[in-house]
Formats: sequence, C-alpha cells, structure tokens
Amino acid sequence: MKRPCVWVSLSAGLGILMGVAFQVDPWILGVILALMSISSVIAGWRFRPRVARQILILCGILLFFFLRVSAEMDQRAELIPMEVEAAGRVVSRNATGMVLRLETPEKWEGVRIRIWTEDPLPRGTILRVAGEVSPYERAGNPGGKDELLWAASQGLSYEGDRIQVVEASSPSPSLETKLRSALRRDFPEEIQGLAAALVLGDRTDLEAEQRESMRALGLSHLFAISGFHFALMMLFLRGIAKRLGASPWLSNGIGLILLWMYGGIIGFPISALRALVLMSFVFGGELTRLRVDRVNLLFAAVFVLLLVEPFSIYSVGFQLSVVATLSLFILPRWIQAVFFPRTPIVGKCLSPILAVQAGVLPLLMRGFGEVSLFVFFGNLLLAPLFVGVLGILFLWAGSVLFVSGAWIAPLAVWLIHGWLALVDFCAESFMTLVPVIKPSWWSVAGYYLLLGFFYEASMGRIACSLAQGRRVFAALVFALVLGLLYPIPIRLWVLDVGQGDGILLTVRNQSILWDAGGTPFSDWEVGRNRVEPALDALGIRRIDWGIVTHFDADHVEGMVELVEDHRVKRLLFGPHQPNNHWVDDLQLADSMIPIISLEKELKLGRGNPVIIRLDAPPLQKKENGNSILSQIQIKGTRVLLTGDMEADNEREWLRKLDLRADLLKVAHHGSNTSTTDEFLDEVNPEIALISVGKNTYGHPAPAVMQRLTDRDIKIYRTDRLGAVEVRFTQGGYRVIPFRQPRLPFWRWIVKRWRLWCWWGIAMLGGIGIGKWKTEERL
Repeated sequence: MKRPCVWVSLSAGLGILMGVAFQVDPWILGVILALMSISSVIAGWRFRPRVARQILILCGILLFFFLRVSAEMDQRAELIPMEVEAAGRVVSRNATGMVLRLETPEKWEGVRIRIWTEDPLPRGTILRVAGEVSPYERAGNPGGKDELLWAASQGLSYEGDRIQVVEASSPSPSLETKLRSALRRDFPEEIQGLAAALVLGDRTDLEAEQRESMRALGLSHLFAISGFHFALMMLFLRGIAKRLGASPWLSNGIGLILLWMYGGIIGFPISALRALVLMSFVFGGELTRLRVDRVNLLFAAVFVLLLVEPFSIYSVGFQLSVVATLSLFILPRWIQAVFFPRTPIVGKCLSPILAVQAGVLPLLMRGFGEVSLFVFFGNLLLAPLFVGVLGILFLWAGSVLFVSGAWIAPLAVWLIHGWLALVDFCAESFMTLVPVIKPSWWSVAGYYLLLGFFYEASMGRIACSLAQGRRVFAALVFALVLGLLYPIPIRLWVLDVGQGDGILLTVRNQSILWDAGGTPFSDWEVGRNRVEPALDALGIRRIDWGIVTHFDADHVEGMVELVEDHRVKRLLFGPHQPNNHWVDDLQLADSMIPIISLEKELKLGRGNPVIIRLDAPPLQKKENGNSILSQIQIKGTRVLLTGDMEADNEREWLRKLDLRADLLKVAHHGSNTSTTDEFLDEVNPEIALISVGKNTYGHPAPAVMQRLTDRDIKIYRTDRLGAVEVRFTQGGYRVIPFRQPRLPFWRWIVKRWRLWCWWGIAMLGGIGIGKWKTEERL
C-alpha cells in the first residue's frame, strides 16, 4: 500500500465523522463486523492475502474511532447546567476569558471549563470559583459555529459567564513567568502584546489595531506558533550545533528536545503540537537514515493528533494547518512547471506562497466569510521581513532564559516598530478584506477534487484527450443547467437568535426579514454573530425588506447592526412611541436606506406564489401592543406572525380579520400575556413555532404550552431545536429543525432509501454503457 498513513488517517477521519453523525446500535456493530470479515475474505480470494489484511486494519481503525467518538457524543448530550464550586489551574487564556482545569473536589477532577471574563489571569494561576456552568450546544443556525464540536476539540466540557472567582493565587515561578516578566521589563507597553503573541502564543494583550491590520493583510497565521516558527528555531539550533562541531545526529536530537521543551512552555497549542509531531517524524527519519515521504509523514502526524484528540478535525486551525502543509509539500513544483516554465527563479520564490494560498482558500472563505486581496503580496513582502523580527525575538528569549536579554532588546524593539509601521501603511493604503458568501462543504470538496484533477492531469497521471475534455466540460455545463432549472423552494426560517425574534422568508431571489434579535444590557451582537452568518450560509447578500415588528431591544437591536453593515435594502416599521431611540439608531445606521412607516395595512408579493399582508395596530403605550401582524399565504398554506402582541391585540384582530392559519408564530416567546384559548380556537393552527432562548421570564409559559398541547398542535422551539425551517411545496409544507437528532446508522440508511435507489440505477446504467462500448469495439 503506497503511503499507508494517508489511508489510515482517512479511515480515522471517516470514523470520527460517522461517530458525530450517528449513534451506535449493538446489532449494527455485528453487521459491520460481518461485512468486514466477508470483504476481507473476498479481497483475499480475489486479490492477495495482504490486501485482505489491509482492509481489515483500515476497517478496524474506522470502527475504533466511530465507537470512541459516538460514545463521547452521547456523554456530551447528557450534560446539563450545574452549580460548581471547585479549585483549578488556568491552562490558557485570551482577551475574553480563560480555560480552567479543575483539580478539586474529586468529582470535578480533570474537567476543563471556560470562564468568560474581561480580566483573564495568567497561565498557571490557581483559582477557586463558584457559580453555574452550562454545557456547549450544537450550532443553532445555518453558518453558525458548532460550539459543541469546537469545545470537544479543545477538551472543554462547560462554560460559564456568571462564575465568581472566590480566591486566586499567583502562579508558581516557571520559565513562562520569567519570560513574561522580562517582556514587561524590556519592551514598551504598546508592543508587549505583539511580543507575547509571537514568543508565547498568547494574544490576550494584543492591541485591537494590530490584530485588525494583520487580519486585513492575511497575516494572522503568523501569530500561531506553528511549523514556521519551529522550522526557524530548528535551523538556528542546527546552525549553532554545526558551529560547535556537533554531529548531525546530536544536533537533531538536541534540537528536537529543546523544541518539545518550548512546546511545553507555551502549553502545546494544536498548531504547535502538529508541527512538533511532524518535525519529530521528519528528523527522526534523518537520524535513523531512513528514506522519508513527507506526505506520508504529515498524515502520520495527523493520525497521532486524531488519536490524542479526535475532535480536532473540526478545528479550523487544524484544518488550515494540515492543508497548508500538504499544499506546501505537493503543489510548488507543479505551479512552477505550469505557470513559470521560463522563469525558474521567480517561480521558485512565488510558487510556495501560491501553493499555500491555493490550498487554504476555500477553508478561509468557509471559516471566516472574507478574503484578503492583499494576502499574496502580504506574504510575499511582509512575511520574509517577519523572519528577521521573529529571529531576533527568539534570540532575545534564549538570552533571557540563560543570562539576560537586555543587550538585544533595543534591536528587537526597533525591528518590531519598523515592521508594524509597514503593516499599518499597507493596511491603510490598500483595499484588503472583501466579504464573501461562505461556501458549503460540497463546494469545498468540489474545489479540491478539481484541483486534484488538474494536478494529476498536468503531471501526466491522467490521460485526457481534447475530445474527452470537451465531453467532461459539456457534462459539467449540463449538470449546471439542470441545477439552475431545479425549482428553488420557498422557505421560512425561524432563526435561533436566543431570547428574541428573527424570521426570514426567501422567495426565489427575494428575501424578507422580520426582526433580527437583540440582547438587552449586553455587548453581544446577535445581528452580526447569528443573523449575518445565517444569511451568508443561505447565499443572501442583502435583505430586500427588513421589517421591525415593534421597538423592543430583543427584536430591533440586531436589525440596527444589519443596517449598519448595509445588509438591508429597504426598512419598514409600524407605530411607536415618540422619541424612541431605536428609530434614531436605525436612521443613523444608514441615512440612505428607504424607510417606510406602516400606518394601516400593506400587501407585498401580489401575483407571486406568496402574498403578504401587514397590518399595524393603533398606537399604544406598551411597545408589545404596537406589534405588526403579518399574514402570509404561500401556495395554499397560511402563516401568521404575531410579534409580541398581547391578549387585547388578539381580541381586536379577531374582530377585524380572518386569522385562520396552518402555522402560527407564537406571540411574545410563549408568554402567558397572549395566545389565549379564544385566539387558538379561531386560528386553529397545525404547527406552533416558538422563538425563545435562555431567559429569566419563564418563557414559554407552562399554561401556553398546555393550551397548545390540548389542541394537538405540534410545537417547535428554537431553544431546543435551533432554527426551524419550513419548506413549502404545491402539496403543502415540511418542517425541518436545524438540530437533527443523531440517528442509528441503519435508520439513516433506511430514511434515504430513495437516494440509494437512484445511486443503484446510475451505477447499473454506467456498467451497461461500459459493457456496450466494449462490445462495440470488439
């Protein structure tokens, strides 16, 4: 088997993905084991016994990771909010919080929790904390961050934003504390954060302007302690060893030991651990005088990391690190041969940078939703200068650990100031960050398949004539046309915005958004952190109509953020109290946006498959009473959106309008001030949609839930199911919660029987065509 570590890592990755997606069923394990045995027997009979052994090993690895990850997912699903009173040690920190590994009492020993705080303490600090912690949850919206998988990749179990630090004691003296004290002594305050980020990998004190400038130029990766840093350190250590007359064996061995010691000082972040494992394999191969395959060694390092922490496969940093290294190993010679055949010197300089950028581009777009136009020139011009800055900093750090770094600190300060001045100049002088729509995983996979195809074809491993190329191109165009002709369904999303409302309707190429959530008395930006990522994931650059149902913070605050970011074309709102500051905030956010004040009623979408009627009540003292009532008719299905209206409003609308509906957005997050028996009897819905989050108001009220249950109305809540999608067809509608339960593997197979039938027909058709072509040639 060529490059066995690649196949082993792919088997491990597939097992992890299956473990996250599916539950383990005892009897299905027996079926899998039986299939493994049968396939190995067939492989041994049809090919060689060695092939059978390889299949068994790969299947065994897949099964091991599947069972391990599935068991951990089951354990995490059972976690509930808990009161904690324990002591532990700070193991990492950033600008918004710190991670604490608990040590006492015994039931909390080894558990890692994240504490949100504006004043994080240094690593190694011993704390006693008390308060309530909550488990992490799966993503609630399209494009949202999956907190549970991210926490699993970091080894975290709980988080808490109301944790009280009862007692704190300073960390014991260590090499890290020695370096931190030397940083404060030898460097000015304005660059201490940058120096700490480059030497210790701690970006807590990094100034916001410096962080934004680096991000705008596509240089944020320089802050991660990774292979770039370790390779530079290894070259420096080997150069010193060579000067002292040490043998290559001794210099490599001592260098690796010192690198692992440095990794221990900074706490082994995942990028550093990946680089250390890979470098240990590479230099270990040199020490044993074995011929090494760098790609195979990279995937050996990947397998070791997945063995230590399987969920790291879901970390964006891990993905970028692996793909960037793989691209650097494979693509430069191909890029040089294809694009720089007559300028080998230029190609040798540019091809590594182009290779890395070509490799990580789709992951950057998916992970961050933006691309830096200056990223190529930033890495070409600024990254080489950064090598000098980093080299001097490492020389200073080595001097501090053994003697004193005061003699070289002025040079380091001068170089850092000069480099930062150049970074600021480039960030201010050039258009840099451009927002992009986040691609789906299918698009990312298609990109890498096409890249791999062109690579293999250009290297001569795939024979493709001009006629064959035309047929492939015609097939791709045909598939694209079929995709464009496929009718796009009308969809209604009740987004998960926490305790608030955010309801999105997409009709063909148009979109309407009712409210966008908000978090009163908090700096948390729901519009930017939850609604905008969902719009990006759904391919919506700008909302055609933004409707503010009423002016409570949990409905309008997020809309202000969307208007500030120019994500709304037109804005509509209803009656409101005079001097309402939210109205002023909306107008200040974008003075050019057309604003319509709804006085009585308005109809949208006349002649389309969707008709929307908006009704505004007479002005009332309470803002909830000013909620706009929205009636939507979609292909024979009726939807009623009620904002935060109360019982008096319901009675008034029942006297004026026919409010019968199939789907009801329950008013005021399920508060007992609305959704009366009389109202439910008249509306008579089949589905109740409740937009609600963690709150102290008791929403949704038990009495309201009982009224809905007594009438056999099916309930969908965003706090439990995440966003709720409703797809409308000619025959009715289908409700799809975003957080789907983890099914047993066999049930997932059964649910998709139509898909397997189509695949079977396609395969049989392909076999038939191939046989017909063979017979024709004969």
